[in-house]
Amino acid sequence: MKKTSELLTKANELESMGLLRRAISVWREIQLLSDGDMKSTALMKQRKLTTLLSSRLNDAERKKYNCRENINEDRELILQHLKNGKTPREIEMLTWRSTSFIYSCKKILQES
Repeated sequence: MKKTSELLTKANELESMGLLRRAISVWREIQLLSDGDMKSTALMKQRKLTTLLSSRLNDAERKKYNCRENINEDRELILQHLKNGKTPREIEMLTWRSTSFIYSCKKILQES
């Protein structure tokens, strides 16, 4: 019983810190070690945390940066970096835009 109570405390701490995968694994361990009500509680918690984790991953997918929507803003930013003397490689690391896009911006800067 003592081991189960320690694991319960650990699982709740991990969940409160937002470490959902670790919390799920601790709840799985609780499910294996215990019986009766605690087993069903652990299974319910695993399902709840799995659902929460998948919704977080879906939110992260939706919030990913879409480079096609920010072309003009990125072009202005890259032009500023080029004017400040940064190399295309440095700009690529800062903006995560392709070298092709960066060199097309450099060409625009040279033409003007």
